[in-house]
Amino acid sequence: MIEISNPTGNLVVIDITGQVTTRDYEENMIPRLRELGREHGKMRALAVIGDGFEGYDLGAAWDDTKLGVEMWGAWERCAMATDVKWLRVSMRAFAPLFPCPVRIFGAAETEEARRWLEESLGAVHFKMEDGVLHVRILGELENRLYDDLGERIDNALAGVDGARIVIDLREFTGWQGLSAFGHHLSLIFGHRSVIARAAILGDASWQKVLSRVAGEVLRGETAFFSDEAKARAWAAS
Repeated sequence: MIEISNPTGNLVVIDITGQVTTRDYEENMIPRLRELGREHGKMRALAVIGDGFEGYDLGAAWDDTKLGVEMWGAWERCAMATDVKWLRVSMRAFAPLFPCPVRIFGAAETEEARRWLEESLGAVHFKMEDGVLHVRILGELENRLYDDLGERIDNALAGVDGARIVIDLREFTGWQGLSAFGHHLSLIFGHRSVIARAAILGDASWQKVLSRVAGEVLRGETAFFSDEAKARAWAAS
């Protein structure tokens, strides 16, 4: 059985129990999600699957596949709350392929899952000081952050000849999915010719690796620093 609710905003809660049938999909799941998609555009989904879940019949499994393809781009973020082992393993395996952030929670962590769905995962802040653009990246970056990020960078660098920047990665924890990473690469390639000098500020070895990758992509000079004052001084020199 499937029950769908829309408690607030674009949050969609899908409670799944017992045996899921073709009828559950065709008379409930499919029309309801289409309706909510028309109403909200992008949605955030929480699937709550209890221990009483008995699986899908063959028709429901096929309907699930078709619905997934149809609504592939309809999600901003997805979470699953369940202790069913094979579902957790399957979701963990396919999560990197999703076009949106995905996270798995235990059955007792439903409220934590809702908080994660409703909060902002990451952010990018800009500040221009003495001709140097300071870019501070926080948390995990997701697709929707890139909707206007290119325009924000263009505005910050408007009128600047040979941009000098400090990119602070100390609170950056990565990307939510391959799609967000792809958007990030496109953004870098689109602005690589306008940057004269980029100081990468970090405190982890993987961030140092990222700085080396940036050095291969950007046309200007790049250097990695663990000291903020030195990073600022080098970028400004």
